[in-house]
Amino acid sequence: MNDIPFNLATATLVIGILNAGGAAIKAIPWISNHYIPFILAALGSVMYSGIEGWTGLNAVIGVGLAWGAVGLHQTVRQVANIKKDQ
Repeated sequence: MNDIPFNLATATLVIGILNAGGAAIKAIPWISNHYIPFILAALGSVMYSGIEGWTGLNAVIGVGLAWGAVGLHQTVRQVANIKKDQ
């Protein structure tokens, strides 16, 4: 079985940029929050592929990183809400 080429340093960079990008997109009033995950998926696909090479697998990895960035953001947000409620 072939190994999937995955660069952890690039993934970390892309997730960080996507988290910042998500916050920036959220500040734009005419973009609904419902569209942010889809915008980040497209950006993640392009960013990871642009750095690591233009392949279908890298595009899919980029989408996965975007979903990870959205999930990380939601986790931090939920923890902050738990701390507020206590």
